[in-house]
Amino acid sequence: MERQPFSSHVLTFLLFTILLLISNWQATLATNATKTKTTVFITNACKSVTYPELCMRSLSSYAFTIKTNPTKLATAALTVSISAAQNTSSLISKLLQKPGLSRFESATLKDCLSQLGDGIGELNDSLKALKKLNRANMRFQIANVQTWVSAALTNDDTCNDGVSDKHISTSLKNSVKKSVLNLAMLTSNALSIYVARRNPDLNPVSPHSGRSIEDEHSWQKVETLVDLSPVP
Repeated sequence: MERQPFSSHVLTFLLFTILLLISNWQATLATNATKTKTTVFITNACKSVTYPELCMRSLSSYAFTIKTNPTKLATAALTVSISAAQNTSSLISKLLQKPGLSRFESATLKDCLSQLGDGIGELNDSLKALKKLNRANMRFQIANVQTWVSAALTNDDTCNDGVSDKHISTSLKNSVKKSVLNLAMLTSNALSIYVARRNPDLNPVSPHSGRSIEDEHSWQKVETLVDLSPVP
């Protein structure tokens, strides 16, 4: 019994399948290469900040958006800080509803809430300015962004000072300080990333570079800004 030759339809189908597999393989290689470049880019950028591990954790989910774009990196860092500030603000709002607060504690939390609100506004202003950068207004907007982010850190500091008072209960103090610490660290990272974007020559590209970039008007180290040790 003679074998029937493959029909042209079968051959066409096999050829199409092979080409599709090759195309998918090439696309996968390209995607992996892009991911690798983005990871290296974010890793190098995070080496310029005071808290590199937090930087990597907080920005990794934005990798697809960031790619290797310095402006998008700075935008993502600000977005993360705004989210943390909103979370801290929500926490304090809930603590204000807690029964048993003294008048002093209640007043301190309200002041802190107001300061965080100002900080959120400043971070949002920074984000808007960063998205509108152009050659005509670049110098002006760059100065504004740096000023606003620094001001947001000042508000974190003021909130921290308020809740550090001896008349604030230890449990309340630690709850607020923990959240403010996270916010301050993220905002400090955002400022460092922004300064590095403004001064690309300072941005470490070598894996052996471990120095932190700090603006001449930037903060004291955040470890001294927020002390999580229990207050006797």
